[in-house]
Amino acid sequence: MKTLLDFGPIAAFFIAFQFSDLITATWVLMGAQVLAAVLCQQSLGRIDGQMQAQSGVVFVLGGLTVYLQNATFIMWKPTLVNGAFALILVGGNLFGRKTMLSRLLGRQLPLPEAVWRTLSWGWAVAFTLSAVLNLVVAYNFSEAIWVSYKLFGGLGLTVLYTGVMLVYLGRTGHLKALSEAESQKDQEPKS
Repeated sequence: MKTLLDFGPIAAFFIAFQFSDLITATWVLMGAQVLAAVLCQQSLGRIDGQMQAQSGVVFVLGGLTVYLQNATFIMWKPTLVNGAFALILVGGNLFGRKTMLSRLLGRQLPLPEAVWRTLSWGWAVAFTLSAVLNLVVAYNFSEAIWVSYKLFGGLGLTVLYTGVMLVYLGRTGHLKALSEAESQKDQEPKS
């Protein structure tokens, strides 16, 4: 559900762009972001930090795009969001006892903190590459290609990074350990 809420506004932006222009698509993006935040509140009981940050950036940069009739602002959104995520992960690794990833996902994936640090560095690199790649596409290709990249490239890169993370966990034996712990948990007698 969370992935749908994250990528739904981008999909709405893409579809709107197919039938109009970037300014109109930006209006649609802002409306879809409001809807995603409302659905996030209803499904999770709160609007999480990622949704808050994403919404803030969409409204500020989308508002500037619409008000100034300049697509540059909305084109910088993926770079700023990915750059912020990278900085948060790096900051957590450098200054925190626990990484941001372990705080966010530690209950679902009980991993040693050293593994979380490695994953955090990997995701920080991935977010940085996404931020840079967005600018390369935005400034070297047409608006139509950038809009397609924003949806399909962003989603594809997320799937790729997740796959790399799973391969790393599998090769280091952590997926097997998680699987064994889960099967032991399932075999425990229920009272």
